[in-house]
Amino acid sequence: MRFGFELFEKICQTNNTEIVIINKTKAISFQEELTKDLIAIITTFSAKLYGSRSHKNKRLINEVKNVIYSEDTVEPNRRARETMGI
Repeated sequence: MRFGFELFEKICQTNNTEIVIINKTKAISFQEELTKDLIAIITTFSAKLYGSRSHKNKRLINEVKNVIYSEDTVEPNRRARETMGI
């Protein structure tokens, strides 16, 4: 448990419940813990940022394709040239 352990421990003591640690890791310094937390935060926000850009780009490409191929009567290549101003 990263934080709030004191409250959790107090609740367990009040209810006569024992806390058993099953995955004990080595103690790390405050700086190491802070560094890991910051990297996790940056990774999460980067993934959200690049994911939203990716979805936005895919949506834009699909909209452009829909505009280009929207008219059945117009030849697709001619319609593309007209849309691009060629």
